[in-house]
Amino acid sequence: MLVECRYVYPQVVAPVRETCAQTIGVILKHTDAETVKRVMMVLLTLQAQEEWEVRHGGLMGLKYLMAVRQVQNGWKTLFIK
Repeated sequence: MLVECRYVYPQVVAPVRETCAQTIGVILKHTDAETVKRVMMVLLTLQAQEEWEVRHGGLMGLKYLMAVRQVQNGWKTLFIK
C-alpha cells in the first residue's frame, strides 16, 4: 500500500529540511538568548559549505529563527527574551 506523506505544504521544495527548520524555530522560541546566539552561529556556518542542500538548510533555519524571535528594533532585540 502506498501512502502519500506531506510534511508541510505541497509547494515546499524540501519538506524534511522545512520541517526540521520549523522544529528548530519552535525550540528557539523557548530558549535563552545565549543558546539562540550559538544556534545562529551554527546556522551561519552552514552558509559557508559548498553543498547547496546544506546552505539551503541553514537559510531555512535562519528564516524560522528570525520568525520566532521577531526582530522589532533591530538586531539587539533578537536575543532579548
